Amino acid sequence: MKNLISKRKKGGKVNHDAVVNERAERLEIMLVEREFFKHYSTTLIYIMFGLIFLSNVLINVDHGSLPGCSVSIKEEIGLDDF
Repeated sequence: MKNLISKRKKGGKVNHDAVVNERAERLEIMLVEREFFKHYSTTLIYIMFGLIFLSNVLINVDHGSLPGCSVSIKEEIGLDDF
């Protein structure tokens, strides 16, 4: 950026796209660093972990255990497919 300003003072041509790209890169880096170094409370992290873990367990039961034992449950209760 300093090189571009010094070029402008000397009367040289400045590539405006380069200035915009450089500013956009600096803004992106600043936003990523701000989000990366944000501190979340430990309680919130544990709650989110627990919620994700519990949902994964329920999805596993829904897609694995229940369909696998549905035939034996139907026989036990005495249900037919009709």
